[in-house]
Amino acid sequence: MSCTKGLIRFPKNNIMEIHNSEFRLYLKSPEQQDADAIAELANNYNVSKELHNTFPHPYTRADAISFIDFAAASLADGTGLHLAIRIKGEGEVIGMVGLRIFSRNRSAEIGYWLGEKYWSRGYGKEAIRLMLAYGFEKLKLNRIYAGVFSHNERSMHILEKLGFCREGVLREEELKDGKFVNTVYLSILKREYKEKLRIEVKEIR
Repeated sequence: MSCTKGLIRFPKNNIMEIHNSEFRLYLKSPEQQDADAIAELANNYNVSKELHNTFPHPYTRADAISFIDFAAASLADGTGLHLAIRIKGEGEVIGMVGLRIFSRNRSAEIGYWLGEKYWSRGYGKEAIRLMLAYGFEKLKLNRIYAGVFSHNERSMHILEKLGFCREGVLREEELKDGKFVNTVYLSILKREYKEKLRIEVKEIR
């Protein structure tokens, strides 16, 4: 194994898995054979409308392959950890969760999405908990934050249930579908995570 210039120690084959024995899900690096499944789930306006403009719509197989390559490169240079959300016993991709890492400040931005047919099952909450555990316990981060469109009450509710606190609003930060939208920023600190959410995670490389 090698150390990156950031915080992540990465496997030589650029594949990482994160598990908790009590969870229904696990996280694993996306691979080329996942491209069709990712594109099928992501090519949905109900998914893309809640995400920043870096998430394309329509979403093609080429977009999926580009993202898989980006995830591998981010892992290799230590600037990010972007993993596919998978159901135990099945292995099929149902969404994505990721950290964009700022090593100097030991902080990261978290983002996630799920295919629409997997909404309202608690999968998003489990995936975020796994990534928080890895970020705080393994990467030794101090702060993890998220930027959520102000109309996305579902996502803000999930984050707040996990202990995130609202920090503020950037007004009309992004032009989305021809309209300027506000972004609400929420964060959780390592000490808050330890008080409320701490779990054990197993890393497989």
